[in-house]
Amino acid sequence: MGLYNPLDWYWRVNGDQTKVYGSLRGDYAATADATYQAWLAAGNLPTTIESEASLGAVLAPFYPTVTRPVPVAIIDGYQQSQSDDVFQHKVVKLLFVLVNRIQVLEGKAPFTVAQARAYVKGLM
Repeated sequence: MGLYNPLDWYWRVNGDQTKVYGSLRGDYAATADATYQAWLAAGNLPTTIESEASLGAVLAPFYPTVTRPVPVAIIDGYQQSQSDDVFQHKVVKLLFVLVNRIQVLEGKAPFTVAQARAYVKGLM
């Protein structure tokens, strides 16, 4: 078996036996696909993963070298993981507080954490 390479790997998502997600192409391929069959012939086996969102989270740390996913649910997990990572930094937390102070000074409602997270996710 080859070494795990998240930039060129395949996953079976949700137990689907008819297709696999390929990180090199950023999309699904039929299990009969020639490139996938060659990858298998090289001694590799696909990883099983429970959901598209989970797969997006697996791929997110390899941005920008991994091909950006095409399927919407994988992108959602990808972006969610990236935005969660951003919100772990103290500077972002400080900026969140400062932006809300400005909002209040301007007579506007402060942002909720959920609104701020959704905004950052949209930037990913």
